[in-house]
Amino acid sequence: MTRVAIVGGGRMGQAHAQAWAALAPEVEVVAVVDRAAPRPLAGVPTARPTTDLDGVLRDPAIQVLSICTPTDTHLELTRRALAAGKHVLLEKPLARTVADGDELVRLGAAASGTLMIGHVVRFFPGYVAVRRLAGSFGALQGVLASRLSPTGGRPPWLEDEERSGGILLDLAVHDFDQLLLFLGPARRVEVARLDDGTLQARVEHESGAVGWVRAGWDAPVSTPFRTSLEVIGAMGQARYSFASGVEERSELVVSEDGAERIVDVDPGEPYTDQARAFLECVRTGRRPSDGDPAASLAAVRLALAARESLLGWSAVEVG
Repeated sequence: MTRVAIVGGGRMGQAHAQAWAALAPEVEVVAVVDRAAPRPLAGVPTARPTTDLDGVLRDPAIQVLSICTPTDTHLELTRRALAAGKHVLLEKPLARTVADGDELVRLGAAASGTLMIGHVVRFFPGYVAVRRLAGSFGALQGVLASRLSPTGGRPPWLEDEERSGGILLDLAVHDFDQLLLFLGPARRVEVARLDDGTLQARVEHESGAVGWVRAGWDAPVSTPFRTSLEVIGAMGQARYSFASGVEERSELVVSEDGAERIVDVDPGEPYTDQARAFLECVRTGRRPSDGDPAASLAAVRLALAARESLLGWSAVEVG
């Protein structure tokens, strides 16, 4: 049995708790660590709430930490966990700064334990389906990705951009990661604020392809969460879209050889799939193919360049 401690008892801690609970009995969440008033999480009611991270790190029975804390704490907490010999599933984004991200990549490569970054969108069945199809589309010309969320419910640290990096690092980093996955390294990014308050980023890639990201997290409360990914190639294209709520929709539209087909896609349980993939890496010693720290650093670098573009009203070279 693999024993897990979750660090951070907020919304993402809850998502990780439910994912690990789905893998019982081969996994048991034995502790939930939080600085302030830790409490049991749904799905893992027997996990011990505690403020004592040092005690968890000293416990040889705990092999895995799911770190689900504010972005600016990732370096310190992950450094301590890896130094204690633990395996770490670290919630995205990798880090608040490129320097912190560089350090985490170095630490992960040198550690005895596995470090994987929780880019859960890579495990969404619709996104996986698009990735599988894209190989038959010939040279990819562009990718369009969007992530639109209703306002409200964000914790204070997330509203503080010095801590979180704001919408482009916290929310749109998923979509920047998808652009890099399909189109390769980015060269230049330019961000504009649209009339509806959302942000739109245009990313030029070294391959010559262009990617677009649209992100917003202040839509009216009644608006469902929406996400989409469209990949366009010389020989075909596919668009996956998901909308939550009353009118929940999860569908894939594929255009090839002059014909179009629409496929309903089961949204699945991507957090559980992510946890399962991480556990397999822990057991085999393989590096994660989805959630690799170096790839996550590239997404952070692009997201922060996009933030610099937004603040400076100009295009920015991606270093």
